[in-house]
Amino acid sequence: MLLTSIDHIKTEPLTSDDSNDLSQIQRKREQSRESTRRWRANEQQTLEALRHQEVQLEGELKTKLEDKTTSDDRRMDLLLAKKRFYVAQNMQLQESLKLRQIKLIQLTHLIQRNAMALLYDDAFLTHLTRQTHAKLGAIQFCDEVEPIAHFGGIHCKMQTANQTMNYTMFKDHHTSLSHVDVGGLVWAALQDKAKFLSLVDRAVDHEKIRTVNSNMVVVGIKEWTVAATPNHIVQRYLILHRECVAEHSTSVTITALTASMSVRPHAMQIEATNTADATLQIVVCGAYCLEHDSMAEAHAALERSVFAHCRFETLLRVE
Repeated sequence: MLLTSIDHIKTEPLTSDDSNDLSQIQRKREQSRESTRRWRANEQQTLEALRHQEVQLEGELKTKLEDKTTSDDRRMDLLLAKKRFYVAQNMQLQESLKLRQIKLIQLTHLIQRNAMALLYDDAFLTHLTRQTHAKLGAIQFCDEVEPIAHFGGIHCKMQTANQTMNYTMFKDHHTSLSHVDVGGLVWAALQDKAKFLSLVDRAVDHEKIRTVNSNMVVVGIKEWTVAATPNHIVQRYLILHRECVAEHSTSVTITALTASMSVRPHAMQIEATNTADATLQIVVCGAYCLEHDSMAEAHAALERSVFAHCRFETLLRVE
């Protein structure tokens, strides 16, 4: 019974609708196969194109690398040639700068000499030094003036007469140095920038201008004012003179000038003397004219002298 039914189903003829469905399925399968073939063909073409492009790029890269190596060699040679050229140019430039600096220094000295001709006039310097010696040598203190003891054993006398403040300070030192040694220390300290700036508290600059002879030197300094308001820096010139006053005494005289070459009101002398009791006495004598300056400036000069005397003792201890 069952077999008869199956045979009946197998041998049942196809209808028109079934034929149409089968045709559509076949067409879709053919379309799918065609699409797959086209996709594979495109993939193959793309792969071939990429392989061709790879070969082409590798060739171009190889060519560029070869060209770059050659180009780098040429560039390196060019850079080395430029380096040699610039080194030679720099050496010539340095020599030119040295020559220019030498000529500039010479020209500066000439300009400075023309601007400060009086500082190069030996007769003028000698005349001012003699005036300072005469001024300081004429100082006489009244008997009523009592010495004022200052710190560190420095004794000072001061009096004002004829619009001039005169002062003297002294101290005995127990040292093995002679008056010549101490005079040499004073002479060297006044010419050395570092030592001078350490001795003079208001000084801000120091320059040795010229050596007239072994016993006369001109230096330029810059220092702060005291009484001027506001305080400012001024240019000063110092004429230094050294001499042996007696067999046991050496002195250094300082004459100060303004920037216009007029004599400053302050003049002083530092004298070292070997005494009979085998001590060394250092005496500082000064005069400060009050005609065109204030008492505040005079007192500042006196305080500066005391300060310098105290600082100078450190040089004595070192020696």
